[in-house]
Amino acid sequence: ALASGWLAGYAADERVDFVVRAMLATGTHEVPVLKDWRLMDDVGMVLDADLHYLGASWQDCRADDDRDWARNRHAALERVAARPTVYLTAEIRELHEGRARDNLGRLLEIHRSLAPRPDTAAGRSHLPPQALAPASVGVS
Repeated sequence: ALASGWLAGYAADERVDFVVRAMLATGTHEVPVLKDWRLMDDVGMVLDADLHYLGASWQDCRADDDRDWARNRHAALERVAARPTVYLTAEIRELHEGRARDNLGRLLEIHRSLAPRPDTAAGRSHLPPQALAPASVGVS
């Protein structure tokens, strides 16, 4: 909503609607329903760009991941992992799909290990010990 108000003075309503929908889609990684089906590839490019780090080396992928982001985006990454492909556009998929799928699996494994444990007593940390260590320490 904030973006649409800000963009309103710069573009036609239909273009603003498209941009806002594409931005919001990065939160869920689900392609929104659009009036103009020709824009689907553009939304796919936006979503693929949002997942660019998955196609990087494991070191770079891991460096781009942080615990706050992991907690907030875990559900979206689970949805991406459940799709037949990580990337929506053929060109990006062709170049980065294999590494992205591997990195996504590794990240989800780490994120799951950091999930709160329901059996923890009140008042104590609900995160496992490795969650308290800096991201660069011993996580492989």
